[in-house]
Amino acid sequence: MLKAAGTQYRSFFFCEESFLALDKADKTITANFALFFTLHLTHFFGFRMIDNFNSEDSVLDLQEGIFIDHQPTHPNFIEGKNAELTAQLLKVMQPDELEQFNLNGEIRRSLLLRYLEYYALHLQDFGQMKTLLVLHEVL
Repeated sequence: MLKAAGTQYRSFFFCEESFLALDKADKTITANFALFFTLHLTHFFGFRMIDNFNSEDSVLDLQEGIFIDHQPTHPNFIEGKNAELTAQLLKVMQPDELEQFNLNGEIRRSLLLRYLEYYALHLQDFGQMKTLLVLHEVL
């Protein structure tokens, strides 16, 4: 019981701190915030992606949540520039670090859709996010 309460407290603290930072953020940070939040919230659900990206392990297997050295046999993976960007975003620990990412809306939408796919693979009954249409408009 204490473990669950501690986990809930940590996830609440993460959300609170993230949204307080968003409230003070500039346009670049605000534009990239959904990527940061979506990637890092997975930690509190128990299925955070492992950032083991390198020149050999450069394909992100969304079913396993790790970077591997080849395309998996299933379609749930990210490769190329988007895999590299994901690895860089996984290193971001505070929203203000998002200022270094100059991404266009198309890249942000593409990444966000893949991250939501990751959620769907790891959360039973994830379904369709009702806010996805809003995020598409904002991003």
